[in-house]
Amino acid sequence: MTLGGATLSTEIFPLLDHKYIGEPNDSGLIFKLSSNFLHLTRKEGIDSTRLSFRGGWYLPSTSRLGDHLTLSLEFKADGYITNDVPKRQNPNSSNSSDFLGRLVPQLAGEWRWPLVKKEKKSQQVLEPIINFAVSPYGGNPGNIPNEDSQSFEFDDTNVFTANRFPGLDRIEGGPRLNLGLKYGIYGNQGGSINALLGQVFRLKSDDTFAERTGLEEKRSDYVGRLSLSPGPGLKYYQRFRLDRDTLSLRRNEI
Repeated sequence: MTLGGATLSTEIFPLLDHKYIGEPNDSGLIFKLSSNFLHLTRKEGIDSTRLSFRGGWYLPSTSRLGDHLTLSLEFKADGYITNDVPKRQNPNSSNSSDFLGRLVPQLAGEWRWPLVKKEKKSQQVLEPIINFAVSPYGGNPGNIPNEDSQSFEFDDTNVFTANRFPGLDRIEGGPRLNLGLKYGIYGNQGGSINALLGQVFRLKSDDTFAERTGLEEKRSDYVGRLSLSPGPGLKYYQRFRLDRDTLSLRRNEI
């Protein structure tokens, strides 16, 4: 890669991922574990080696009324060896070598209740969604390098996730509550209409998220999507983000 006439060299080797999902026990409890190892070197800039683990216990259940409840207790453990990280007090100097670690527990849950109404030529599905996550604040010390979570977009794909960062280097902390509603009409001949709207609530503002991401305040922007398919071969799809106060469009994709 060339930047400003200078050649910057970055090497990632090795990069290893592992995932394990156990069998449910007699009570339906499932153990999951994922791990990641990354070694990144640069001719100029930060070098880092990361070993990460994500794992915990998950308990899904469905009641006689058809609502789905999932509870989980997870842990996130990361270890870093870094070189040439700029010092916050003096960016012109850097640490030669450092070892960093963190262990973050998280309690989470999700409740969904798909309500179905069948008609002669179609069926309608209305699904309220409530999920929450509780974990400690301060899980992102400044001396941990951010290599895989710099690009972030708050949208319909992550509004109901416990950690909205795309990578492992940044962790979402504090208590948060995610609320949403899905609605769909499905025709017997294949046509459909789907809509989703969601919002995030937290106890205090979180400067982990940059300004104008829609998540930096206690109450997030609204995010949603709309899809319309009258039949095979034609589909209209729209994703959007609305200002939390004025409902004006802050992001729109068609």
